[in-house]
Amino acid sequence: MEFRIATSWPYGILNVRARPDPGAPTVRTVSDGGDGALQRARFAVDGAGSTEAWWRLAGGGGGWVTKLYDGHVTLVPVAAAEGGGAAAPPPGPAAGEDGAMGDLGGARRALERARASGGALLVLTGAGMSVCSGVPVFRGADGSMSADFLRFLGAYNAARRAARLPEADDWFSFSVPEMFRPETAREAWAYWRWRTLRALVAPGADYGELARLTRWFGAGGGADAAGRVFVQTSNCDMLHAHAGPAGLAADSVFEIHGSLSRVQCSGCRAGSGEGAGQPCTQQMWPVDAPFLARLEAEPDWVPMCPACGECCLRPNVMIFGDGSLVESAIGAQQRRMEAFTARFGGRWVVLEVGAGVVVPSIRCYAEELGGRGDGGLIRVNPSRSECEQMQRPSSCSVASKYFPLVARSTDALKAICDGLRLPPSPLGDAGALCDVVGAGDGGGAQAAGPPPPSAASAAGVTRTSTSS
Repeated sequence: MEFRIATSWPYGILNVRARPDPGAPTVRTVSDGGDGALQRARFAVDGAGSTEAWWRLAGGGGGWVTKLYDGHVTLVPVAAAEGGGAAAPPPGPAAGEDGAMGDLGGARRALERARASGGALLVLTGAGMSVCSGVPVFRGADGSMSADFLRFLGAYNAARRAARLPEADDWFSFSVPEMFRPETAREAWAYWRWRTLRALVAPGADYGELARLTRWFGAGGGADAAGRVFVQTSNCDMLHAHAGPAGLAADSVFEIHGSLSRVQCSGCRAGSGEGAGQPCTQQMWPVDAPFLARLEAEPDWVPMCPACGECCLRPNVMIFGDGSLVESAIGAQQRRMEAFTARFGGRWVVLEVGAGVVVPSIRCYAEELGGRGDGGLIRVNPSRSECEQMQRPSSCSVASKYFPLVARSTDALKAICDGLRLPPSPLGDAGALCDVVGAGDGGGAQAAGPPPPSAASAAGVTRTSTSS
């Protein structure tokens, strides 16, 4: 019997457990990706052991899933399968003026109109924008958690069990402030060490193509200068700042989830009970070359707060349920973007690249800004269903203001720039080879990128900014 995921839970994820028991260990996850098409998963009824509420996964290593998750129906039979017919495959990419990618002509004209009228370009990017550079994502093309992530989750849960603490089911209960409590600080920092070192890469080909576009449009200083481009990103890898000398000023970037370039006090003290307390200070420290060198050389190193000496440090990156984030740097960036948009008063076009639907923050912001602006929204995403899906009703969904391009970031941006006959990328051949093997998080599964650099080479690209 075939089932599909149909859930009103925001993230649409099923936990596959080792036994038909809600307390059994999670062995994998299955997700619909929020793509509206409802990714299919095959299940077979085990007559010997299943009950009405539990079904056994037939493929992918086995395991048990429940038909109910927090009171929401998560598995429903596929009618075509029950009727003996195969479900029809999804249609291919929509054809537009320039072919299967979409309405490239419309997207180019929207950019040209905004530029000619003295308007602005708002660029909003998600995880898919950094895949080509070699920054890993946490979900595969089928919505399952990556092997790297599951390794960190397994070690973290082992430490939780040893401390008689409840285990984390998935990313949303793992990446939380409580992870930095003393019992699990080493496992938390093993994960953040991996993320920090893996972010030390050169900007890929898509950043080079974006730099072509921003230089043509008029990138410069922030809200008080002559710049006409501002970037809002959910990525914390600082790759937009790396591309800065090629056409984007550092004060024209709003990192809504923070940055791996800074650390702060976690507020997690011994004996503090469940959860995390408040940081001892609002001060932040740079993740500089000495910090990176030690992080690379000592895999078990847990950096402690220099101010209190009681709590470990944590990246200044927003995580789920975060009540202890030092927000001064993020707040300063947000104020600069608000001043920028106030200066242009709706005279802008929005370009969204690589934004997924599991945590749709960037998509929601892009639709809001696209609806408010006179130039509309250009959405770049390799998934047709994610291009067609709108997170909320908005005036930018009107055909004349919405230009979805079903393509990976490099391909779409290059096609736009080539059509505008723009000069070559100021980043040269950086990241010219991009081997992305599937769609996930709005841009692909983990790219076949380079391994993290040594501390010696990393020192040359270290981000050392502190709070603004």
